[in-house]
Amino acid sequence: MKNFILSFITLILIVNSISAQVINRANSIAGGPLEHTVYDKCVSDEEHQSIAARLTENAKQLRAEGKLTISAERQTTSFAWPLRKTAALDFNNYYATSNFVDHNTSSGITDYNCDSRSYDGHNGIDIVTWPFAWYMYDNDMVEVIAAAPGTIIGKDDGQADDHCSCFGTWNAVYVQHADGSIAWYGHLKNSSLTTKAVGQTVSTGEYLGVLASSGCSTAPHLHFEVYETTPYTAANRIDPYQGSCNTYNTTSWWANQPANRVPTLNALLTHSAPPVLGCPGTDEEPNFKSDFNPGETVYIGAYWQDRETGNTINLRLRRPDNSLWNSWSQTSTSSGTTYYWLWSWNLPAAGPFGTWTIEADYRGTTYTQTFTYSSLLPVELTDFAARLNQKDETELDWQTQIEVNNRGFYLEHSEDSQTWTKLDFITGAGNTESMQNYSYRHLNPVVGVNYYRLQQIDFDGKTDYSKVVEVFRTNDKEDIRIYPNPSHSSITITGLPENDTADAVLTDITGRLIRLLQLSDNQMDISDLPTGVYLLSVS
Repeated sequence: MKNFILSFITLILIVNSISAQVINRANSIAGGPLEHTVYDKCVSDEEHQSIAARLTENAKQLRAEGKLTISAERQTTSFAWPLRKTAALDFNNYYATSNFVDHNTSSGITDYNCDSRSYDGHNGIDIVTWPFAWYMYDNDMVEVIAAAPGTIIGKDDGQADDHCSCFGTWNAVYVQHADGSIAWYGHLKNSSLTTKAVGQTVSTGEYLGVLASSGCSTAPHLHFEVYETTPYTAANRIDPYQGSCNTYNTTSWWANQPANRVPTLNALLTHSAPPVLGCPGTDEEPNFKSDFNPGETVYIGAYWQDRETGNTINLRLRRPDNSLWNSWSQTSTSSGTTYYWLWSWNLPAAGPFGTWTIEADYRGTTYTQTFTYSSLLPVELTDFAARLNQKDETELDWQTQIEVNNRGFYLEHSEDSQTWTKLDFITGAGNTESMQNYSYRHLNPVVGVNYYRLQQIDFDGKTDYSKVVEVFRTNDKEDIRIYPNPSHSSITITGLPENDTADAVLTDITGRLIRLLQLSDNQMDISDLPTGVYLLSVS
């Protein structure tokens, strides 16, 4: 193929879907088929002759070396599909067949099915990647594989592979089968070809290279061209598809021949903005997005191969609890080998938040796609403090500036800042932009250090934690207390006389003097001490 320029056919429409309780609005709808513009052959006549002469000479040399044998009895080659996607690509499908072999020897176009899905003089089959061909190209997501077992009789490599117009030479692999037939695999990615050398064999499904856009090509695609034997002329050409207008062969060469049109929903995707298709890959902007926040628009895109006029797709958008938020449908008024439709939605600012699900019913199959919807600031906590009152109870106070989807707070307590227990649950305000004040009294804090924190929980189950605050409760029988213990940076000393100083002696475990000082406040910096056990005496 040389021949694939994409342009959106766009329609803008406002749709209101109204029920008794809620109004959901689709902001815009755009879509339609994509145009395929053809200019030149994938391989020029001069280049075709050069490749054919080189392959003929290679095959002759390989036979002389005993590396290539042709069966004496005629065997029919049976092709598997020559492409596969990698595990990194999660699209439902990734290609469409844009051009078949042209059987019209005059200036007209006739494919094997008596249609005109080709271009004048096309010698092979063009399989394009769709949607977002350059995204797949950039990430090596579609591989070319051997459609049948055979021997490599030629390889072309080292050519630029990001072409959007017809120039240069392609990268390709050429395989001859046991029955003498030969398959050409063209437009591969530079330096991606199999490491196997000319003369080595490949099996069905074996890796040959990465699909790209080298040579005379306007977008990533595979050109698959087949000959029954040499020379590489129209007299020996094979069209793997069996059809009433196939003038080259009467039987199918496919193990399982695909239908002429295979209406398939290739992908159901979400985007941050309408996607842009361009060339080369740096100009393509898929705008993929699966995590959204209030105020952001969710764009839902459906991408088909071989969509036909009158096809209807029914879609539903479900909340995190699986309840239906909206449903709609779209019926195509035109057909297209590659086809798309785009919808955009503004979700409720206050949620519900969590994982939303898109469902699409198309030709008896239900497809799903999920995305997350969450608040940027579920709870904006402006203050959280703890203090000990005269009854040795801990008074805890906190304040929020804004709350979104806030179910409430678990107040947690710890004696060592490692193991936490829940004291109580305090219900939140849900959704509010007004300042909220909360308080709680812990009646029985332990003697020593008490640590507190808040675990904020949303209605959808998501949680977050506040900072940790602490208070120290003294034992009436003890005059002096230090905490935290152990410590890494500083210690607090309680029980010191007011408006006076205290003498302190710090030694290590052997009794060696480390520091001798007078304390005028209740803080001591120990950040300079190496890790170890120390004794502090205060008088």
